[in-house]
This record gives sequence, C-alpha cells and structure tokens, in this order.
Amino acid sequence: MKVFYRISDHGYNKQKLPGSSHQVCLSNFIEMFEVENILLIADNCDKEETIRLIKNTNITTLSTNNGNSGSLIYSIKHAIDTNSSNEEEIVYFIEDDYLHLPQSKDMILEGLQHADYATLYDHPDKYTNEYNYGESSKVIRTNNSHWRYTVSTCMTFATTIKTLKEDIEIWEKFTTGEHPWDHEIFSSLAVKNRKLIVPIPGVACHTDLTYSGKAGVVLIEPWAIQMMIDILENKVNKIKDQEFKNLKEKVLMDNSQGWRRLTSLDALLHTIK
Repeated sequence: MKVFYRISDHGYNKQKLPGSSHQVCLSNFIEMFEVENILLIADNCDKEETIRLIKNTNITTLSTNNGNSGSLIYSIKHAIDTNSSNEEEIVYFIEDDYLHLPQSKDMILEGLQHADYATLYDHPDKYTNEYNYGESSKVIRTNNSHWRYTVSTCMTFATTIKTLKEDIEIWEKFTTGEHPWDHEIFSSLAVKNRKLIVPIPGVACHTDLTYSGKAGVVLIEPWAIQMMIDILENKVNKIKDQEFKNLKEKVLMDNSQGWRRLTSLDALLHTIK
C-alpha cells in the first residue's frame, strides 16, 4: 500500500476537534501506517510550525503550490505515474485532518475486497435529514467489521492504480475548480457501477466540526474524543506551575468526561498561551 498524505496551511477555515492539530493528526497517522510507504504532499505550506513538523517526520516530501483540487489531482496522477507497472497496488489518499484507529490499514485491505473504493470515515451527514436520517444501502459482514455501500465520501479514500487509471477522466473533470466536487465525483463513478464502501462504525474520524454545528450536537466518534482527551491531559499534567495546578483542580473538579472534559482541557491549555 502506498499513501499520499496531503497537508496544507491554506485549507478551509473550519472549527476542528480541540487538540487535533496538524502535528497530532500526522503523528497519529505515522503511528498507524509505515513511514516508508508515505509520500507527503506539502501544498502551500509556509507556516514555521508546519515546515518544522515536515522536517521532523523523516517522510519523503514533495512541495507544491496547487491548491486543494490541484494537489488532489496531482497526487492521483503522481500515484499512477510512479506505480503504472503495478496496477494492483493499493493507494490511500488522505487529508491532513483525520485520526485513525490501529486496525485502519487492515480495514482498507478488507474493504477493497468488496468495492472499487473504500473510506474508513462513516460520515455523519449520511444520518441527517440530507439522507432522510439514514442511507439505504446493502450491508455486508466480514471477519473484522460490518460494511455498507455509500453514495459519497470526502477526499480521503483508498483504491487501486488500475481503478484510478480507468476513472481518471472523472477525477480530472471534477478537480478543475478551487475545491474537489466530492459528491459529484462519486456520483459519476456510481454511473460506471463503481462501488464505495465504508465500515460501520468507522475507524477513521474527520476532525471537522461542520456537521456537528449544523446538527447542534457533537457528531465526532467517541474514540476520537477520548484520544484527544488523553493527549491534552498529558500536556496539562506536564505543567508544573502551582497557580496552573490550582486552576486545573477547579476546572476539572467535577470529573466530567467526554466532550465536556475535552473542551475544559482545551480551555485550560489556552490560559497559558
């Protein structure tokens, strides 16, 4: 499996899961996947912290200035060009604001045994009024998960070189603007009888809070919230200042869990910035 990880300092200005910085998401990904199989596409990266992060990863990096759509189609064509002799090679394209569980790599391999494209993110929009509060789909069971076929996903997905070659015209058609038209891409692929599959529940989580805001309720996977709680608590516990310790005891005295604890920890850390 080859991974094409796109990172940028000029993405959309959206509220994200507290604590889920570029560094956290990339570190999580490196922990779950082998570094030697990752190519980092650093598009319009000009902030010092991002440049420093990239240098410290020891991952092969290509610097580009193509924008969102441009960096995606660049990544797809680069994948095809560098793996053209091995059409069965699996490729995973990922954006810079996702968290993954340890079984993610195996799940990609499993999903692609049953579909042309696979995503690990069970998108919450499929459970809103946009899809009549639930997407109608065939559900299958494998050794590790239940899966369902879905109409679309974001631009974090896996497939094979052979499939990309055969579908390149569709990918080119819907990546000419500022941002990729993800729904239109997968709708057009469906016309070719391409199938997109997702595990239920998902094993990757997009840290974007847009749909949570629309729904008025937190739609982030509980495991991702707990992952961020563990990371932020580790940071908080490393601060030895006595005044901060007193503040921490007051803020966390109710022993809250889940989203409330995460936002409390995030607020605590912002007091020292």
